[in-house]
Amino acid sequence: MWRTSQMSRARLLTHGKKIIYPDLSNGSERFPVQVVNDADTAKAPEFSYTTRIWPFVECSAACTCSLQCGNRVAQKGATIPIEVFRTCDGRGWAVRALRNIRRGAFIGEYTGELLSDAETARPERTDTYFFETRVGERLYTVDARMYGNFTRFINHSCRPNATVGMVVWEAQLEQLSHICIFATENIPKGVEITISYGQSWWDAKLRLFSCRCGHSNCEYTEERRKAELLRLTSHLGVDAHTRSVSTVSSSSSDDSDEMRSV
Repeated sequence: MWRTSQMSRARLLTHGKKIIYPDLSNGSERFPVQVVNDADTAKAPEFSYTTRIWPFVECSAACTCSLQCGNRVAQKGATIPIEVFRTCDGRGWAVRALRNIRRGAFIGEYTGELLSDAETARPERTDTYFFETRVGERLYTVDARMYGNFTRFINHSCRPNATVGMVVWEAQLEQLSHICIFATENIPKGVEITISYGQSWWDAKLRLFSCRCGHSNCEYTEERRKAELLRLTSHLGVDAHTRSVSTVSSSSSDDSDEMRSV
């Protein structure tokens, strides 16, 4: 079910918090998803909120168990109240718990548009909110840029307190792997919820910016970013020199197959 979140201009003050939108989900979740900005004047981004995307295997309609079965967790949707807030350290939007979260608890499902490879490659698409999943044996991408839920605001940390797992619960042959987020430790009320974006994500992004998680053992520091840029610059310099030598060699001897192959 799709619900469009129209971002309100009104600002509400509740318990010292500047609430710029009282419920991001427009009633789609069991709890209101507040958007709080005590840091600056930025407004919440506009997107259409959805709780679904159009492995762990949970019970399905093909099972004889009841809906109260302990193996039906993620398919029931988010039950833990959370809050979207603006960070004061320049990391943008983030998500925090409004009550204590126990280790192993289901936090939410990463939702959005389900894209094929061809749709993902379209020039207007950006990979900021991309997450890969599968339908049967086929690989797809979930894009939460225009459609999604509160999980799209969960930040990276090199010491995360939550993790991502693929969960299946449909009964049909080609099952969708749902991207679900679970707590990996007890998360106290008010603490930011974070996950690891993974090595491959940082391999692509580190040349553009560094991690700001603030952990003492941060893996993607500004120093590492500079080292990566230096490595890339050196590598590109070698490639440019090689191409230059190749061009000169080829043009200097039209009859030499050996020189053309350089």
